[in-house]
Amino acid sequence: MRRVWRLLLGGFVEPIIDILSALKPGYINLCGRTQGSTALHIAVSYGKLECVCELRRHGADPTLPDFGGLTPPELESDLPGSRECAELCRKWKP
Repeated sequence: MRRVWRLLLGGFVEPIIDILSALKPGYINLCGRTQGSTALHIAVSYGKLECVCELRRHGADPTLPDFGGLTPPELESDLPGSRECAELCRKWKP
């Protein structure tokens, strides 16, 4: 998942789609060992709207808390696009 997180930060959507398509069910929600952030937490906090859409489309769960108890929508920041990402997670219907 580290590779996905690095791609997220760079905003590289196409390689992320390839990786997400190859993941086993449930792996999309794996979290990091230090803060417990999932790829969705990172995408929301950095305002990566296309990545949030793909993560949600592949089953990323916006209700999972990190180790601090925060869900991805609660990590909304002042970075461009973050508010839209958080709102998308709040409204998304599977």
